[in-house]
Amino acid sequence: MKRLTQKLTAVGLSLMIIGSTPVHAESTLGIYKDETVYGLIDANGNANKLIVSDYIHSDHRIDKLVDRSNLDEIHNLKSDVLPELDQDKLTWSVDGYELNYQGISHETLPVTTNITYFLNETQIDPTELEGKSGDLKIVIHQDNHVYTEADIMGNKRKVYAPFYTVATLRLETGIYTDVQVNQGKVTNDGSNFLVLGVIAPGMVENFGDLVTLNLQEDLEITAKVDHFKFEPMYLAMSNKLPELDDLTLLDQIGQLDASLAEFQDAGNALVKGASDLNDGQTQFFSKFDEAVSGLERYLSSIKLLSSNLIKMEAPVTALVDGAHSLVSGIDSLASQSLPLTEGFVKFSEGTKRFTEGATALSEKVTQLSGALNALPEKAIQLAEASNGLTQGVSSTSNGLNEIANGSNAMLTTMKSFQSTLEVGTDAYKAYEKILIEMEKLNTATTGVNEGLKQVSIKMNTYNDGVTEFAHQTAVLANTPEMLTTGATQLAVASKDLADNAALLQGGTQQMVGGMTALVDGSKQLESGLVQLSGGVSALLSKLPELEQASKRLDGGFSALQSASGSILEGSNKLHDGLVQFNHDGIGTLANKLQIEEGKLDEALAIKDALEQLSSENSTFSGAPEGFTTSVNYLLKVTN
Repeated sequence: MKRLTQKLTAVGLSLMIIGSTPVHAESTLGIYKDETVYGLIDANGNANKLIVSDYIHSDHRIDKLVDRSNLDEIHNLKSDVLPELDQDKLTWSVDGYELNYQGISHETLPVTTNITYFLNETQIDPTELEGKSGDLKIVIHQDNHVYTEADIMGNKRKVYAPFYTVATLRLETGIYTDVQVNQGKVTNDGSNFLVLGVIAPGMVENFGDLVTLNLQEDLEITAKVDHFKFEPMYLAMSNKLPELDDLTLLDQIGQLDASLAEFQDAGNALVKGASDLNDGQTQFFSKFDEAVSGLERYLSSIKLLSSNLIKMEAPVTALVDGAHSLVSGIDSLASQSLPLTEGFVKFSEGTKRFTEGATALSEKVTQLSGALNALPEKAIQLAEASNGLTQGVSSTSNGLNEIANGSNAMLTTMKSFQSTLEVGTDAYKAYEKILIEMEKLNTATTGVNEGLKQVSIKMNTYNDGVTEFAHQTAVLANTPEMLTTGATQLAVASKDLADNAALLQGGTQQMVGGMTALVDGSKQLESGLVQLSGGVSALLSKLPELEQASKRLDGGFSALQSASGSILEGSNKLHDGLVQFNHDGIGTLANKLQIEEGKLDEALAIKDALEQLSSENSTFSGAPEGFTTSVNYLLKVTN
């Protein structure tokens, strides 16, 4: 077969496979739709939730925008405007240059992930790893579900979409040691290991025996772990490809070519570094006089700092002493404020009870006022009844006098009549009994009459009392209104007193709270001043060393100035030599590589199929025709 001489580096091959320059679907509308798919997946790699953020933008103003999307729960991220929905058709009122919205996707990711954990070479469920120690291995495997049966040089060949994933994992140095990754890089910032690894699912199958790729299907992270603690892992996935129009040959020479490519890259880097060094030396030399002037100002500032620190020491000491006295005084004031607070609390409670009593008194006075208003009428009725009773007693007494007088006259008559009767006869005896009873009746009537006379006397006295009582109640009837008004005013005043007492209590408590804050603040001030004093003293103690170092710096700067001319001349020679070496040596050697023309054509056909797949899968949730689209995926692995 014919053989062609072409230049190719391993770096170029890597860029073709896992590059980062976006390839969008062709746009006829000048509207761009960039998607980011955010996903949460469990420790085994199963996706739990997918949130898609869509950013649509254009260089020209958009009034109405018709978009297509299979998302649910869509909401605008920058305003309250929502779209009109018609199945997967979304009509937005944009009135601007961009739109940013978000929604939930229930679609399956184009690439699925499976994560397996091993401890001491035995597979283990991630939920059982917590707190365990030993040799840890994490294996990340991805399956690419997007492919096409492409016609490659007359043969049907399965070509997978060019998805690639960058996995990042941060591991704490106190827990993990000897961290390694099979394809990627591990860095250590002193507190954590940062693991970066690359996976390109389906890429090895795409090129088969055409190209020997330095890629493995699975990403493996190994470490020694002491009490495992789960750390979140992030998987950034994309289907972007680099621009490959200038690529004309693929490498199949294997390790020799890869080594040469690295050598050529290193030569280019050396040339660039020499050029940068030369430029930097030239700039350094041109700025040296300014540096000398700056050094002189720096040394002058050191002397001024020394003088000011010495002057500052005594005032700072006095300030610290004043802060001690301030803290002591505030502590004393705070301790004296506590009894005041307790007194105001008791006063507030007392005014509250007084208010309750005044309110009850007001209610009783109101009831008493009603009774007093009715009392004059009842007193008049009582006086009238008493007068009637007195008159009745008097009439009864007069009647009894008449009865007694009549009884006495009858008794006299009956005694005269008895004397006409014969003593001892039945008539005489019967009359005698009647006379005895009449005398008894007379005696009783006389006794009753005497009693009524005493009653009449008492009734007259009682009558006078009742009359006076009626008069006094009439006077008393004028006082209830004043009594009620006074009681009401007392209740209102007592309530105001209670409210003001409560406010006074609250103010006192606020005063105590402020006093506490003042105590804390004064102590912080005291502590800060003590630290300031210590800092000033420390600076003063270091001033001699600083002055000596400044003198050494001055001497070293002078020596550097004398040597910089030689450095500049040497860097010029280094730059010129490396340019010649890179052109005549490495460039000539790279042009010696050859591969078979047929395999090159086949690889380029696969490259074309990859570009087509990348364009066809540049959206996840959908987009209308004519949009320029791109999509990236960011997945977080959680426990």
